[in-house]
Amino acid sequence: MERILSIVILISFRVKKMRVTIDGLAPCSIAAVTATKAIYRQFYLSAASIVKIDQYYDYNCTYGNSPMFGQSPMNLFKGKATDGLNTLSQMGSPWNCFYSAQTPGCVFLQPGWYTVVSYGAGATYSNPTQSVEPSTGTDYFVGYKCQFTITVTPSCPGPKI
Repeated sequence: MERILSIVILISFRVKKMRVTIDGLAPCSIAAVTATKAIYRQFYLSAASIVKIDQYYDYNCTYGNSPMFGQSPMNLFKGKATDGLNTLSQMGSPWNCFYSAQTPGCVFLQPGWYTVVSYGAGATYSNPTQSVEPSTGTDYFVGYKCQFTITVTPSCPGPKI
């Protein structure tokens, strides 16, 4: 029996600088702008599952009505961020610097903890004008939402005869 679970996660970027290299993987860039922000969110899979992570993008609610700056690239790591970022392991393709990704075919993510890291750019306390968009004077990501959906399918659909 196929069961699909979708989870929507919403959070906003803040002024604090929080980007780090994890398991040798540097933070993603956004349209050639170096990411200075990171949001860490974790989830648990209780069974081997097909997983799809889609970034939600609302042209009416995010920065500048531009997908270039309105979306946040993400990385997926195996492990639980609250156990320490040094415990996370890269997942590899298609989970590096993605906006939407899914396990290919009937390949399953195994049970356990996973962490999604979303990246953004913008001002910091020490550099309040960093990454300010010149034409509008607006900070790229600070205060804007970053939302994605996780769809979990515990088994492959059976053959249709």
